Amino acid sequence: MDKSLEIHNFQKISCEVINREMGRIQDEFLINSVIKGFPPILNPEDAISLVRFCREQKVKVLGIDGFHVYGQSIQPDMTESIEFSSNLRMDSDCWCAAEQFLTARINRGLFFEIVVDE
Repeated sequence: MDKSLEIHNFQKISCEVINREMGRIQDEFLINSVIKGFPPILNPEDAISLVRFCREQKVKVLGIDGFHVYGQSIQPDMTESIEFSSNLRMDSDCWCAAEQFLTARINRGLFFEIVVDE
């Protein structure tokens, strides 16, 4: 195996291990991900379930990233993403706002990563 490929694979695996350790809430939803790997990329209904689970666990939603999925590839869509972490109030409104954002996009054929504070 090419040395640069070995280094790339090691770095990728290391990042995945670190992300898994940090993503306890998201781990619960990996099985629903439309793309293998971490973080989970979810359909809108599963993304809403994750937001509700975050509310139950009192874990803040920092943002939502929207994606188009083509087979096992994803294309980010910044017009279908939202950031809550820059909101200085960042109180319980993040869960309501996240649900409203996802509900408004439920029939657009998009998939989502939910960024959480844990």
